[in-house]
Amino acid sequence: DGVSFKTHLLFFIVFSARFLNVFFCEQSIFLVLYKVLLWTGTLKVVILMWALGSREDKRDTVPLVVVLVPPAVVALVFGVYSVEDHGLIVELLWIFSMYLESVAMLPQYIYCYRDMDNRCPI
Repeated sequence: DGVSFKTHLLFFIVFSARFLNVFFCEQSIFLVLYKVLLWTGTLKVVILMWALGSREDKRDTVPLVVVLVPPAVVALVFGVYSVEDHGLIVELLWIFSMYLESVAMLPQYIYCYRDMDNRCPI
């Protein structure tokens, strides 16, 4: 209680889009291990929250489309791409993940705002 399922789902999407370059770029074993552990940890949190019914919380009111579409449009319109780097799709997903990460906490902020049991005045 007190944690937004949609925020964790958005961060899982961020990590999935950003860490896709593990398959295409040469990286150190420590970086690959870090990415795999962070991705699987976030996946476990999302699955656990989904299994416990957090996706049906009445305070988690932000539609995911409102948070997902603007970063996708901004990444398509304003992204700087180079086809010769690691592929257009991987680069597009990397740019999308950067923009999505900037708004991924929005559902948690709104969740806390709607939580009447929260005694914090801030």
